[in-house]
Amino acid sequence: MEPEIIRHDPDTRRKANLEALGQLASGMAHNINNVLTAVTGQLELCLLDAVESGLSKEMIARIESAMQSSYNGSELCSGVLSFAGKGRDSVADINLNNSCRRMVQLVQAGLGPGIRLETSLNAENPFVRAPGGRLENIVLNLILNSKDAINNNGIIYVSTSNTLIEKGHKNSFGFLPGHGPHTVITVSDTGSGITEENRKRLFEPYFTTKGANGTGIGLASVKEILQLIGGFAEVYSSPGQGTQFIIYLPTIIPADIKVLEDNSPRLQSSTVKGKALVIDDEEVVLEVFRGMFTYLGYEVTACSDPREAIALYRHCHNDYGIVLFDMSMPHLSGMDCWNQIRHVNPQARIIVTSGYGRAADIESIIKDGNASFLEKPFQIQHLEEIIENGVLK
Repeated sequence: MEPEIIRHDPDTRRKANLEALGQLASGMAHNINNVLTAVTGQLELCLLDAVESGLSKEMIARIESAMQSSYNGSELCSGVLSFAGKGRDSVADINLNNSCRRMVQLVQAGLGPGIRLETSLNAENPFVRAPGGRLENIVLNLILNSKDAINNNGIIYVSTSNTLIEKGHKNSFGFLPGHGPHTVITVSDTGSGITEENRKRLFEPYFTTKGANGTGIGLASVKEILQLIGGFAEVYSSPGQGTQFIIYLPTIIPADIKVLEDNSPRLQSSTVKGKALVIDDEEVVLEVFRGMFTYLGYEVTACSDPREAIALYRHCHNDYGIVLFDMSMPHLSGMDCWNQIRHVNPQARIIVTSGYGRAADIESIIKDGNASFLEKPFQIQHLEEIIENGVLK
């Protein structure tokens, strides 16, 4: 029988439905990322063979195009994970142009034929420091809010830009604006607009103008995220004139952004560098990981059953310089693998992978030391960089 509180409390029911939708979305994204790991991995190995074999530039270009399409699919999965609240939530330097572009791609197909989504993602300095998934949630909420406002017939505009906020800037929604350079996201629509009375209440929890179709959670969560990362929002609207949401985020000055060196991978290896134990319950993914490690010069033991892998490791752990395992497997979870491997060898050098993003259990493993994380799907170059600069450092 359904609990009494859920049957009689619409807000609780909506929250439960959203949580269930989030679980479903994250599970789908995880499974799709596993498929994309197999596809992109095999394509990359084919590309490397094609280059070494001297295949035509046209054939190489086709493989590269297929790889890029696969990685675009992975970016969309990242958007789904962000929506589900399962994506990476650690603070990072985010390119806001790219982040907005991903979310636009994610929602565009579902807007309907009567809605046109136009973009101008041209912020000269698009970098901000924030949890990436949280930023994408802001963009998603604002676009979906505009979709409802224009009632399936109109235009939504999404743009990025830069501006300078002066000291003492006033805000009517309870934010505490900082000053200095800010990167701006603007989401506007040609909808019906809202009254001044409703505009003032937009960020209140559970306030909605959508009746039974609204939750009153979306914009309240936007405010919470902005307060967390030091940003603020302005909203301009009047009945019949559409609505404009402007999000201000502190810009990272270019000097603060680390200049990345050219870490092109040295992929060809004619000598054996060591042995790697690779654990993943998906056979197609396991085959890709075997190919990647082999290409980098490692002898590989691949196991699809984590229980067998742990038993093998107990017997001959000194043989393996690296252990790579997925965090979501039947019979033995990634955290259980971690604990049992570290019990056998506290100095084990470990790489954890996941199609769910960088969740709390992964953060716990990394903080404990001697471990690195690779989010599925990843390239051979990323694996090589982790080996040389991370787990083998």
